[in-house]
Order: sequence, then C-alpha cells, then structure tokens
Amino acid sequence: MWTSIFYELSPEDALRRIRGIGWPAVELSTEHLVAIREDPDALARARAVRKLANALDLHMPQAHITIHVDVANAEEDRRRRDQAVVRRDVELLAEMGIPVGVLHCGGGGEHPGGAREAYQIRMAAMAELADHAHRLGVRLALENGTGARGGDDDPEWDGSVRALRTLIGRIGSPALGICLDTGHAILEKWDNVEAARVAGDLLIALHIADNDGSGDQHRIPFAYGTQVDWPAVVAAIREVGYDGPFNLEIPGERGRPLEILDALLRYALEVCNKLLAGEVGPPTRR
Repeated sequence: MWTSIFYELSPEDALRRIRGIGWPAVELSTEHLVAIREDPDALARARAVRKLANALDLHMPQAHITIHVDVANAEEDRRRRDQAVVRRDVELLAEMGIPVGVLHCGGGGEHPGGAREAYQIRMAAMAELADHAHRLGVRLALENGTGARGGDDDPEWDGSVRALRTLIGRIGSPALGICLDTGHAILEKWDNVEAARVAGDLLIALHIADNDGSGDQHRIPFAYGTQVDWPAVVAAIREVGYDGPFNLEIPGERGRPLEILDALLRYALEVCNKLLAGEVGPPTRR
C-alpha cells in the first residue's frame, strides 16, 4: 500500500496505521520521503523510520522518488537541480534499507534539437543516476508514463514499457528496471498483460491502480467494473518471475475521514488477497 493514502499523517504514523490494518508491505510515498528529506537531521530520521518498520515487521521494498522532478528537462539548471534531489532521495532510500526507487523519466521543455536531443539527455540522466544508485545498492524503477510522444524524428519514445526496455538496454546498467503503472497503461490503451510480459525480467516494481480511461483516477482494482482482466494481469506478472509486492497506488481514494479510510484499506486488502489467491474469475463480457 502506497503510504500517501494517509498523506496527512507523518511517515511514522502512516506506517503504524497501515500495518495495524494488516498490510505487510508499503511503498514509501513522495510526500513522506520529502518529509524525511526536509527534516533538519534527515539521516537520523531515515534510520528511525527503518527501525520502526523493522519493529512493526513491515516490509518497505520500494519508495516513490520525488514526483515533481524532471531529471531530463531541456533547461540544464533545472535538470541538474532535480538530479541532485534524486541523488539525495536515493541516499535516504539506502539509509532506510529500501532497495527500489520509482522514478519518472522526464524530458519536458523545448529542446532545440527536438525529440532526438530530449532522448539523449534522458538517456544521459538515467545513466548518471543509475551509477549513483548502483554504488548505494539501490535500483531505479523507471515508470511508464502518459502523453509522451517522441515525434517523427524519434518514434521509439512514447513512455511505454517497450520504450523503457529499449532505453534501459542502451544504458546497460544493472541498477535500472521497470515499474509497471497499470493506470497509465489503461489511459494509453496499452494492454497491461502485454506490458508485463514486455517488461519481463526488468519488472521490479508495480503501481496498481484502476481508472475509467478518461483520467488517472488512481482507484482500487475493479472500481470500474471489469474493463481490466485483473486475474490475467496477475498471471502475467507471475509468468515473468516478478516476486515483489502487489503495490496499490490509489490516491484517488483519499479525502475521507481516517476511520473510513481504515475500512477502505481493509476492503482493498481483501480484494488483493482474493485476486492473488486466484479466487476471482475472468471478467464478465458485456
């Protein structure tokens, strides 16, 4: 469970509440990672969070690196500043014993050299950050995005899992992998079963979320009926050997009283348990 479901709580209180509901693992969200990073004694805070998670018997296999960074922005000052933020985030992940950080590829702004230049800057940024992460024992899970198109001079880059696999292959760093965001794939009309298979051995993180195709609503699986064959998605994830958490990224469920969120998370846990146990049938065709 993404800890930002309780974004109004401190990182520590969010961990306690999620574990108390019964979730065995969390993705430390951007909001909570930033809270730790901005602490005057960030390293001590990170160590305390790790100690708390261990005491709670709560697994922290991944974190979302600061969302609003663009490490491949056209403006050099901006991308260098944002890359420094990512490097610091990775250092904190290492301190907390979190092995995977989910990262957006970026590439915004007007690149004088067009999409080809944007791609080269993106590749250079990922290579540099991968080297830093590798030294610290952390892997970066590059997340498939939405609305990214390379243009005629770079048709390969569309932010898809296939494009990520190509990018990672060109860089050749063992520190890089893929985070499959099912909600983004739905929006882009990419089949999630195929996406999981294309990710293959590079699949190291998941952002599981549902939407109705009109926007990235970030809801619990089955929130919009049976438009996604979730049992087939689970089967494909297992088929490629993924053994990490079935992580829900569902900020669209926020904005409720804490007591109602508690009930919602119990329901979400039951949905996941039934889905992963094979107790959910194929979608009903309408």
